[in-house]
Amino acid sequence: MKIKQKETNRMNIVKKWMSGKPSHCDICRQPFDSADKYFYDFKTSTGPWGLGCEECFKNNNGQLGVGHGQKYSLKTLEKIGK
Repeated sequence: MKIKQKETNRMNIVKKWMSGKPSHCDICRQPFDSADKYFYDFKTSTGPWGLGCEECFKNNNGQLGVGHGQKYSLKTLEKIGK
């Protein structure tokens, strides 16, 4: 996972996806489009990690958190949540 942290206002740290903007979901292979707001970097129900859309994240019993998955904005590539 490639994440960059930048300091903002000395107290807030913004984590950002450092690879290029993902073009499609690794699970269903559908392209991300303007209707998609987020993508997920998560451990799938079969074990390997992948980048996915919200529907595939939910269908794979995706969870957010260390060792489970992260949510990112497709627009800014910033991590959403902790």
